[in-house]
Amino acid sequence: MNIQYTHVFGLFGLLWCLANLALLIWFASIEVPWVPVAVIGIATALTGAIYALASKYNIRFLSDRLNLAVIAAHLLDATSSYIGIDLLGYAGKHVIEGLIVEYTGTAAGMYLLKLGILLPVLYVLDTEFTEEEEGALRYLVLLALLMIGLAPAVRNTLRMMLGV
Repeated sequence: MNIQYTHVFGLFGLLWCLANLALLIWFASIEVPWVPVAVIGIATALTGAIYALASKYNIRFLSDRLNLAVIAAHLLDATSSYIGIDLLGYAGKHVIEGLIVEYTGTAAGMYLLKLGILLPVLYVLDTEFTEEEEGALRYLVLLALLMIGLAPAVRNTLRMMLGV
């Protein structure tokens, strides 16, 4: 049996994450239990819609699994911002987020901001980076983009769920 080190690290990371979530849920009280369901549900529906449109119109870079993971991570972040600011009374922490809320009256503009920046970046990564020469750099940039979206999404969702 040939086990790759990436699978071992991935499994270890997943188990570590689940252990932390179990401890958090065990020792903390959940104040707003619908938040993670709403954040994940809305972001999944939007990611699914993007994938469906990409498949229908044969937009290859939007149907790539890694690119979709990055899009999903940022849609999770935008959804957590939207729910926190518009529905639960939280305030945005970043300047651009604050400007969007100030001028539009809603945090829903975060979806347009995220997609407006992310889609061109993913297109360039997909079309200009060759697998032979710059494949590792492309994957590193995708990993960074994934973390930039996923980290605040998880933080925001957990904070809202716990009522912090």
